[in-house]
Amino acid sequence: MLTRYYKYELFQQELDRIVRKESSPFSLKTIGYSVLKKPIYLLQAGSGSIKVFMWSQMHGNESTTTRALLDLIDQDDFKPLLDKIELYIIPILNPDGAENWTRENANKVDLNRNAVLKDQPETMIFFEQLELIKPDMCFNLHGQRTIFGTEDGSKPCQLSFLAPASNDEKSFNPARLKAVKVINSIYSQLQPDLNTAICRYSDDFNENCFGDYLTSRNIPTVLFEAGHAGLDYHRDEITSIIKNAILTALQSLYEKEYASYNQLVESYLSIPQISKTFCDIVLRYEQDDKTVFTSLMYKEVLEEGQLILSPRVNDINPETVRNAHRIMDVDGQLPEDLKIDENNIVKSEVLGIKNLIII
Repeated sequence: MLTRYYKYELFQQELDRIVRKESSPFSLKTIGYSVLKKPIYLLQAGSGSIKVFMWSQMHGNESTTTRALLDLIDQDDFKPLLDKIELYIIPILNPDGAENWTRENANKVDLNRNAVLKDQPETMIFFEQLELIKPDMCFNLHGQRTIFGTEDGSKPCQLSFLAPASNDEKSFNPARLKAVKVINSIYSQLQPDLNTAICRYSDDFNENCFGDYLTSRNIPTVLFEAGHAGLDYHRDEITSIIKNAILTALQSLYEKEYASYNQLVESYLSIPQISKTFCDIVLRYEQDDKTVFTSLMYKEVLEEGQLILSPRVNDINPETVRNAHRIMDVDGQLPEDLKIDENNIVKSEVLGIKNLIII
């Protein structure tokens, strides 16, 4: 399996290995090039009646779903699905962002805000393929930050989903209802086995976003967000979970649905709303007879081919933070070796607060 950060060349090698396997049902072709002339690939397999189009890493620093996709299509037990679906995958839509660990492409444009303007090469490639494929269902695969949990902060949000709105009124058109059905199936099957929360992402309408744009044109689209829990900063655990979520979603497409409109919508809206209630580390200590909470967040920096996570002061007693992936109760005074530099980067060997190296 690829690690959380990988150079594009390594991704290409892994993709080539999977496609060249004797048992692989996938064909692979280059459908265009990024701003910096890196090839963008399309995988195709299956002969079923339902056309599914999915894409990952349109934000270059969200690699979990790409890893999950490659792991999924590398498995032989994935093949039976291909009798019922016709599958198209762009495993990395933003190769330049993936290489440089940036959300945006090389022109510093967020591709997921480019659906209307369509002036970036990666966006144009996507919509060319959309027109050719004419999918029955789209999966828009993303990764979210470590700040998300339930509204009360009792659980981190390890997965979240969205059936994007089709208008400002957030009405449920036929396309959105199809996405709701998929999400309800994922939630009912995966949530009982998780100690963390599956949440519902905010559905404020923005036509510039791919999911909203497609749903408004009656193309069913499910937004996947691979989240975080505990100390899984290599994102290995969530990669396995998101793989199961994609598999569950694909299986749900050919299952009969007996729920009414109201039942579908009510079940969907009962999924907990996502909220920014978490941070990476909380230091809890006494000062002047008061309990002080210092919130730390990891800043992601790419250095010499390694992804470095540096703990940085986020806030003192922040109002929205309810919990942390790591809570540290400090007895007495803060240790003398705790240092905060001019960039608010925190280090302490005594407390075990230091850079994480993601290789």
